[in-house]
Amino acid sequence: MAIVSLACAVAVAGGVYFAWRQYRRDSAQVGRQRAVTDQTFTWECDTGERFTAPGAYGSRTCDDGTHRADIVLRRTCPEHGPFECYVRYHQDAMGLSRLSEIRFAKGEWQPATDSIRCPICKRPAQVGDDIFSAGRPGAGK
Repeated sequence: MAIVSLACAVAVAGGVYFAWRQYRRDSAQVGRQRAVTDQTFTWECDTGERFTAPGAYGSRTCDDGTHRADIVLRRTCPEHGPFECYVRYHQDAMGLSRLSEIRFAKGEWQPATDSIRCPICKRPAQVGDDIFSAGRPGAGK
């Protein structure tokens, strides 16, 4: 009788363990993210001047102190080729950097998701030679 009870207890413990493992496998695994302020970006002033500086949330002022500058990203659409876009980031409630606004060429600012899409076909764009690669050793220019 004791052997049957032990076998049942082991079976229940095994079932609980495997159910827990299945639950953990389905949950989203979020890796460590670098903050925008920990990276180097290419910025462009309203005057067209470009410079490299640490990231910031929202816009920043240019060296002249009178014009606004925004981060410039270069992305590539598999169908339409490379394009540039201007972006602004914000810090969410958990302290993570999130893409908040995007603008193409001299168009209007629009709300953004966490992915940048081609302005023509709306397909997800691939990272080009831009500021994200500037912050990683051996990547980009």
